[in-house]
Amino acid sequence: MPAEISYDRVAGAVERLAKRHGGLRAQLGASAADGQFVADETPPLLVAEEQSGCPGRVPARRAWLRCADLFDPRGPRRARFELIRQGQRYGVLLGALDHLVADGTSAEIVTRDLALLLDGGALPELPMTFQDVCRAQPSTDRVAEEAGEWARRLGDVAPLTGVMPHGAADGVRAQRDRHRAGGAGYHAVQLAARELKCSPFVVIAALCAISLWRRTAQERFLVHTPISTRRDPARQVSVGNFVNDRPLVCRVSPGESLLTLAKRIRGSCAAALRHSYASVSDLVRAVRGYENCLQGADADYVQLHVQVDDRRSAAGEGPSDRVERSVLGPFRPSGDVTCTTLRFHFSPDVTWTRTFFGGRRGGDEVAAEVSDDVLRLLELVPGSGTAPVRWLAEELPPVGGAIPVIEGDR
Repeated sequence: MPAEISYDRVAGAVERLAKRHGGLRAQLGASAADGQFVADETPPLLVAEEQSGCPGRVPARRAWLRCADLFDPRGPRRARFELIRQGQRYGVLLGALDHLVADGTSAEIVTRDLALLLDGGALPELPMTFQDVCRAQPSTDRVAEEAGEWARRLGDVAPLTGVMPHGAADGVRAQRDRHRAGGAGYHAVQLAARELKCSPFVVIAALCAISLWRRTAQERFLVHTPISTRRDPARQVSVGNFVNDRPLVCRVSPGESLLTLAKRIRGSCAAALRHSYASVSDLVRAVRGYENCLQGADADYVQLHVQVDDRRSAAGEGPSDRVERSVLGPFRPSGDVTCTTLRFHFSPDVTWTRTFFGGRRGGDEVAAEVSDDVLRLLELVPGSGTAPVRWLAEELPPVGGAIPVIEGDR
C-alpha cells in the first residue's frame, strides 16, 4: 500500500469492488441443494498488526498462510480482505477468495479493479451482473448432446483406485511445494512437445498416466482438468468460478509407444474442450457410472494443471532445490475417497510443482512421488518417442521411495 493510504480509503475501495462484483458477496446455502446466493452486505475489511518483517512488505509464504487463516470454513462468507498495519502505516492489503466461488482469473480481475479504485479511478459498467451471468446456462439440448458424448467415452472406464492409502477417519489436507532452480524443466517440456507433436499439457498428462498405470496396473482410468467457460464478454470481466471440471480418458497400453499414448491423450483433451459446457452435476445425473468414478468406494480423484511461462519467475529465488510442506486442516469427505491436485509450472529460471492431497495421513507423500515421477519421465522423453510405455515405466525408482521433505512453518 502507498505510505499515505488510510483505512477509510481502502475500506471504500473494497466496498465499491464488492458492490460491483456480486461474486464477492456470494455465500453458500444451508445445504448443497441450496447452492449459492448473493448477499447484500459487503465483505468486512479486517485489520491486523504485523510485528516483524520488512516495512511495507509481508514475506510471500506468511502472507499466503495468513490468507488461509482469514476463512472460517463453517461461516457463509467466501471472500475476505485484511489490512495489515506495520508500525504507523498500513503496509499490505491481503485478499482471500474461496475457490468455491472464484477461479484463478477472478483473482486477476479483483487485483486489477481494486488497484484502479485505490488510485481513484473509475471502472466501466459491467455488461451483465454476476447473477445474470450465472443464470445464462447452456440449453437443455446442448447438455443432452454433451451427456451422450461423455456416456460413449466413459462407458468402459472404472474408478481409479490403488494409488493412495485409504481407510482412516483422520484425513488431512496437505500441500507440498517444490522449487527446482534453473531452466532444465522449461526446456525439457518444450523439447518433449516437439518430439511428441503435442502441447506441453498433453506431454505432462501422458507422463502422469504412465506413473498412475505403473502404480495401479489399471489400463483405463480418468485424470481430470479444469476448463474455463469464459467464452463471452460478460464472463471475461466477471468474478466467479467459471470453470467446469472435465475427465481426460487415459488408456494405457504398455506395449504401445509413447507417441501413440500422447496422440490418444491429445484426443481426450480435444474432447474435453469441445464438450465442456454442461456442469459436473449435469454429467453425474446423465452419465451412468461417472458418479462412481468420482465418489465410488476407494476412488482416487486426480486433477492436473500445467503452465508454461516464458517470463522469469520470482519463485526461482532462494535455494536451488527446496521443498515446503504445509498441513492445511482436516479432510472429511462423505465417502472413502481421496483428492489429489498436481500442478506443474515451467519457466526459464525455475520448475515449480505443487501437490495438494486430501485423504489419509501420509498420502501427500504418495502424491508428491507421482509429481516427481512425471519430472523423471520428462528427462527420458528426448529420443524415446517410439519406445514402449513399459520401458519408460521401468526407468522409474521403486514405488514408495519418497524424497526428503523440509517441513514448512506450519
